[in-house]
Amino acid sequence: MVEIRDGKKVLITPVTAQDLEDIKVGDIIYLDGSMTTCRDVAHRRLVEEGRELPVDVRNNAIFHAGPIIRPLENDKFQMVSVGPTTSMRMEKFEYEFVKLTGVRVIIGKGGMKENTERACKEFGAIHCVFPAGNAVVAATEVEEIVRAEWRDLGMPETLWNCRVKEFGPLIVSIDTKGNNMFEENKVIFNERKDAAYEKIAKEVVEAALDFEKCPYEAEVSLVLTTDEEIRKTNAEFRKIDRVTDVLSFPMLDFDTPGDFSFLEEEEDAFHPDTGELILGDIMIAVGRMREQAETYGHGEVREYAFLIAHSMLHLMGYDHMEPNEAAVMEKKQEEILEELGILRK
Repeated sequence: MVEIRDGKKVLITPVTAQDLEDIKVGDIIYLDGSMTTCRDVAHRRLVEEGRELPVDVRNNAIFHAGPIIRPLENDKFQMVSVGPTTSMRMEKFEYEFVKLTGVRVIIGKGGMKENTERACKEFGAIHCVFPAGNAVVAATEVEEIVRAEWRDLGMPETLWNCRVKEFGPLIVSIDTKGNNMFEENKVIFNERKDAAYEKIAKEVVEAALDFEKCPYEAEVSLVLTTDEEIRKTNAEFRKIDRVTDVLSFPMLDFDTPGDFSFLEEEEDAFHPDTGELILGDIMIAVGRMREQAETYGHGEVREYAFLIAHSMLHLMGYDHMEPNEAAVMEKKQEEILEELGILRK
């Protein structure tokens, strides 16, 4: 059912297709009731392996998220942090997932495409975006973790079935008519790409963290600067007196690229106030970036996103000094951008 509460539109599970009929893309809603975190592996087990989901999500909600959980006594748990995962990672599974489970509300980060549009239209479901960077706030809206299934998958991929209260705000990105807010806004987005730089940076940073399955909220400093300033920085810190497109300054020493397990004992790696993992700094030469975008013929947005994805991998321990290392980075960079729909033109 739908309830208007203090000016908020609140969906209360179980949700029917009729409850969702008047909800449109761009609407802001909240959720009461049953919500289950559900990421890549759970989707794959259901769709590709034919395994029945051990949590009944019919007429309820799923959240593309990898939470941080604190175990309590008597097999109870506390939600510490629950930030959204890039929904595009589940795109290839979502039509079959909705068809098989009867889920009504899908929550995640960023947009989704044709498979999810078709699922929402045919089966009466919606996709919503939870604002990124609010994982700790989101945890306060979880009243109780009711049960945990498929624990063999580890904390981020476990199905955490939760009871939530006014979980949100949730921005409806795909409605039951199949309308897609992200696709409709692509033209406007491209026309305003300069104003969207901050948004793009956040999306790429978060997508890279999700791709590498970073279990923490992270802090990354991004500086857009001139060619001359990056030349000076190169000369000072690398003893190379020339302009490069991007510089990365990692704060962590990874024994194995992308392996965050060593951080459990590294309290100094986290911001003392926010608790976020301090990954490091990225510096981009805007002039060189625009020059390369023109040379490669794929536009500034793509080049900008590529440089951030490249640097994020450096901050997470990857390098390209050897041919095999370079091949690994190149593949990961392309896959991160593909998940965001930022492709070569």
